[in-house]
Amino acid sequence: MLEIPIWITLISIACVLLAIVLLIPMIYKSTDLRTQNKAHIAVLMWVLWALFQSVLSLNRWYMDRTAGWFHFVFPWFFALAFAGILYFTPRGKRWIYSLNNNYHWLIQAARIPLGIALSGLFLEKQIPQWTQLFPFHLEIILGLLGIILFVLKNKMSPKAHLVFHIIFIALTLTTLIHGYGAIPFSHQAWSYTNPNFAYQHFPSSLFPSVLYPILLFAHFQAIFSIVKKASSNQQ
Repeated sequence: MLEIPIWITLISIACVLLAIVLLIPMIYKSTDLRTQNKAHIAVLMWVLWALFQSVLSLNRWYMDRTAGWFHFVFPWFFALAFAGILYFTPRGKRWIYSLNNNYHWLIQAARIPLGIALSGLFLEKQIPQWTQLFPFHLEIILGLLGIILFVLKNKMSPKAHLVFHIIFIALTLTTLIHGYGAIPFSHQAWSYTNPNFAYQHFPSSLFPSVLYPILLFAHFQAIFSIVKKASSNQQ
């Protein structure tokens, strides 16, 4: 673990758990009774994945500086495989179709404690920032904006929702790409004076392996539901 103030560690763990908890309304308030009854299984899977990633991190899996890029990004191959099962198999599609689409923006509230943790890590010189426009991390603004969009969701057009989701995805991918490129290993691409040590150590290693996949899942699921609904209305 990094030698950082305990409050950063606690907030880092809390924001990951918060994102998992915020998935519950979207699943539990599903239109399908079977999906509702199995909401705890979906949440348990994310908890077990977080525990697995924690064990890897605490056993220095992400600290091998001689490893290749796959060593660090392999959680995303798991995420892509999981997405393939959900979106391209009959049972997966049935589960995806049944999710309640009113809670996509609520999940983004987890970005607020994430931004606080990232701001603290930046002050401790454990992680770089790709933008210096604000005195705190951009994730705090995105989290607050997510809550506002959740409150105003019924007053916005589907196109407006779509645009905001695309913007959030673009900013999230930028953060991830910049973060991975700054990890001090054989393929480090930038931020040599302020490397990204945070992605290598627990609990901040859970950000790219657990938290960001959840946030991106909410965005892509929202886009999927918007496009599907628009296609149904045209038929």
